[in-house]
Amino acid sequence: MLHFNRNGSINAFKLLKISGVLVLSTLLGTVFFNSLASAQQANGDDDGDGLLNSWEINGYDANGDGTIDVDLPALGANYQRKDVFVEIDWMQGAGCNQKPSTEAISRIVTSFAQAPLTNPDGSTGITLHVDYGQGGGLTGGNALSCNSALQWPSGFQTLKAANFDPARQPIFHYNIWGIQYDAGSGVTTSSGIAELPGDDFLVSLGAFPGGNGTVDQQAGTFMHEMGHNYGLRHGGGDNVNYKPNHLSVMSYSFQLTGVILNGATGSFDYQRFGIDSLNERNLSENQGLNAGTGLAAYGTVWFCAPLQSQRTTTNADAAIDWNCSGQIADGVQASINRDLLRTTLQETPNQWASLIFDGGAIGSEAAGRRSVRENFQLFPARETVIEDLSAPELLDIERRIREALP
Repeated sequence: MLHFNRNGSINAFKLLKISGVLVLSTLLGTVFFNSLASAQQANGDDDGDGLLNSWEINGYDANGDGTIDVDLPALGANYQRKDVFVEIDWMQGAGCNQKPSTEAISRIVTSFAQAPLTNPDGSTGITLHVDYGQGGGLTGGNALSCNSALQWPSGFQTLKAANFDPARQPIFHYNIWGIQYDAGSGVTTSSGIAELPGDDFLVSLGAFPGGNGTVDQQAGTFMHEMGHNYGLRHGGGDNVNYKPNHLSVMSYSFQLTGVILNGATGSFDYQRFGIDSLNERNLSENQGLNAGTGLAAYGTVWFCAPLQSQRTTTNADAAIDWNCSGQIADGVQASINRDLLRTTLQETPNQWASLIFDGGAIGSEAAGRRSVRENFQLFPARETVIEDLSAPELLDIERRIREALP
């Protein structure tokens, strides 16, 4: 709306309704008014993305001086639709170029847009805003000097302090694309490390093909590490990896290839529905994963003891030869997730519905941090840093999946 003043000046404003409260939004700020208005409503978060309504309507004033420091509306934020912001800095120079491909990032932007989450405006999905210096309002991405042994977390935090605008801290996750890192036990060929949950994560594909991985490897690893920031684990609700009942890029089985859907790899996704537990002492091969009709389009991966040979099926809801005997039976005992143990692989949740949007400093100026390293998990995980999964092991899993599919 426009209001013409007697002195010839013009005031622009619009009326909104936020959390049932009538709102007048002007160039000077936002005014909440009616008998129910309160500071809590004025600072509410209608879409549940961790970003305050007032920030997404007017922008974020980091120091309270009346000047907008992060213009969220100009960046495309919508207080009635979930928004996620990530800044990427990458190592580039003589001997390295770790900048992610546009195609890899675009795939994950699409994955988030197709997320099975509803928004107050009636839409579904999440708008993922990735700033890696591509221009327009997204000018925060920076090229960094090459470092083949970035220290985590100290070296990471030093680079962040020098290259990341602190005004962005309550809004943006910060991601560095590096070569390799050292988290205290030597340089590793691991694909990355991330806070769990939190707002910082590292992608390190220096030991992967071409020195920075393929498009699929980049896309899957970016989504995987970012998933840790949102509180997602390698086994769904736990850290037990390679679970056949965990159809997610968070599992090492699908990090580099994406989930198997409609007979092919390439679906980079978090798990969209719950799947029941699997008792490795009493498996029903006739039932497969037995998760309902929606599962019929999905495939899965499992491992056969004692040699841990990898098997793949394109229909996880059909019969599965869990013990690799060549026959289908019930009451089968087999270790199927590469750990040689026979335990119960716990049920896995709808991960999209489990995202923690306000990890680390997102939504506030306070941050408590923990981290999870990419690892080969030999035993059920403790919630601490554990041994790394090397690039050759992860690449071998990818190769076997691709060989098994048409």
